[in-house]
Amino acid sequence: MERFFDTAAGDAQFAIGALLLLRLIEYSRARRNAEIHAASGAVEYGRGNHQRLAILYGAWLFALTYAAVETRALWWPALIAFAPVLALRLWTLRALGEAWSLRLFAPPPPGNLRRRIFWATLAEFMLLPFAFGAWFLAPIFLAAGAWILRERAALEDRAATGAIPDETP
Repeated sequence: MERFFDTAAGDAQFAIGALLLLRLIEYSRARRNAEIHAASGAVEYGRGNHQRLAILYGAWLFALTYAAVETRALWWPALIAFAPVLALRLWTLRALGEAWSLRLFAPPPPGNLRRRIFWATLAEFMLLPFAFGAWFLAPIFLAAGAWILRERAALEDRAATGAIPDETP
């Protein structure tokens, strides 16, 4: 436990802490928006996809946190390259407003905006492991994320045409 408070690891731990805080804020906003959708009578679909994405993202955050604590490494070029990805993510969330949720509701928000979140998520899966000295995580989470987000895009496309899918395409 003393390693967690090591001052040599301060930058990496601060960066991972900021990322975790941002994701908690994002999650609470998504949950509030999902409650608004449900209260307005929107139909939720694709729960299996949502669960897989939540598990994958949670595992990725855990692995990054572990890497930040254990390696005490922070590679600034990867973190700096992450800045425009974060800006894209935040801009998209702001543009979607209450239409955005982690859960899938019919009708879905505009596809072109929502897909920007997909690209930002995949870029995060690729860049941030390098920032914390865990480069070997990048291809694993990138491949798994691409598979789940491809499935999610297909679900959204089907819902946009009026066909609310049961679970997976």
